[in-house]
Parts: sequence; structure tokens; C-alpha cells
Amino acid sequence: MKMKLITVHFAAALLGLVLIAVALLIILQWDKIATITFFGAERDLNTAWVLLATLLAGAILPKLLIWQCRWLKVIHKVRKEQTEFNRKAINAMTQAQSPKVDTDATS
Repeated sequence: MKMKLITVHFAAALLGLVLIAVALLIILQWDKIATITFFGAERDLNTAWVLLATLLAGAILPKLLIWQCRWLKVIHKVRKEQTEFNRKAINAMTQAQSPKVDTDATS
């Protein structure tokens, strides 16, 4: 348990340093204009807004990946159940169509 506690404290400290670095970048880039070429068109953007958009995308991306993995598991489970159901249905149909042999009849 002690190692887990140390890991959590280390992760919290690391996250704090990252947040300080992001805040510092935003402060240093505030009101500076950058020229960006986008498909041949030149745009003047405030670099602070670009940093904020990047920060937002970086925060949302892991959540989207987790969400996508969960849905892929659900899709895989449903397909597996459907395949199993189809296999059972085909077996039931072939057994119903096969001629029944009377084993009680004696000659």
C-alpha cells in the first residue's frame, strides 16, 4: 500500500508541474500573433487561443479513446452472442430437417 501512495503523490506532483508549465506558456504567449498557413490560406491567430484549444483537445482525447474502447468491447460481445445464436439456430434447423430413424422398431 505504501508504494501505491508514493506513486499517487508522484503523479499528483507531475500533474501539478504540467499545469504550471501550461499556465506559464499561456501567459507568455498572450496577445502574440502567429501567421499560420492552412491549405494555402494565411491566417493570423492569437497563440494563446491555439494553446487553449490544444489543452482542451489533449484533455478530451483520452476520454474519447476510453469511450471508443468500451464501445468496441460492446460491439465484439454483441457479435459473439449473435454468432453463437446463429450457430444454435442452424444446428436446430439441421436437426429438424434430418430424417428421424426409428430405433424401437424390431424386425
